[in-house]
Amino acid sequence: FENGIDGASAVHWHGIHIDNAMDGVPGLTQAAVKPGGAFDYVFDVPHPGTYWYHSHERSWEQVAKGLYGPLIVEERDPPRVDHDITVVLDDWRLTRSGGLEPNFGNRHDFSHEGRLGNFARALLSRE
Repeated sequence: FENGIDGASAVHWHGIHIDNAMDGVPGLTQAAVKPGGAFDYVFDVPHPGTYWYHSHERSWEQVAKGLYGPLIVEERDPPRVDHDITVVLDDWRLTRSGGLEPNFGNRHDFSHEGRLGNFARALLSRE
């Protein structure tokens, strides 16, 4: 991971059974990677599947700016299909006038970057 943004960051993984040292939680499993710095995440993914990753430093800001995505680990012998489609959904809490809600309202909403709202954006990826 090479940090090319203005703030410190790290990469946290969801669904993958890996060593705690590679879990990407600043202050717990590693130090945050400073701007211009790098960190090598080295692990084997024990099972095929669809996982996801996201920034884990100032997540409410960095995830909101798109620092997240899918991580797809294919089977050794994948089944034959016409095509695979990966869908990533993102939503935002909006004000009654349609603007972004500046105050997420409560600690739960804040910790999830306000993602309980009524606006969705889909990013499609085809191989």
